Amino acid sequence: SVPAAPPSNITANNVSSTELEVIWRPVPQKYQNGIVLGYKVMYRRADGEYPIRNVTINNGSQLSHVLKGLKKYGPYDIRLLAFTVKGEGNVSESVFCRTAEDGE
Repeated sequence: SVPAAPPSNITANNVSSTELEVIWRPVPQKYQNGIVLGYKVMYRRADGEYPIRNVTINNGSQLSHVLKGLKKYGPYDIRLLAFTVKGEGNVSESVFCRTAEDGE
């Protein structure tokens, strides 16, 4: 079946004024319910009614991803889920992070 829990220990760090690195730990083994084939990172600007963007990572052993092309010094709401061959698991709580100001 699908994972019964989201990825854990999700953190986000600003890499530059337009990039955020998202890092996470795997879904705990007892909640995986099969082989985790990958992750979906869902993110949106948090300072208005902006659409959610998705990045699908088709690699269950990858535990980080850099989001690029973001708004300078913009606040972002980031959530993750894991998926198996049966489908997508639960979505994580939101993690908030802001891209850096120019020159940082």
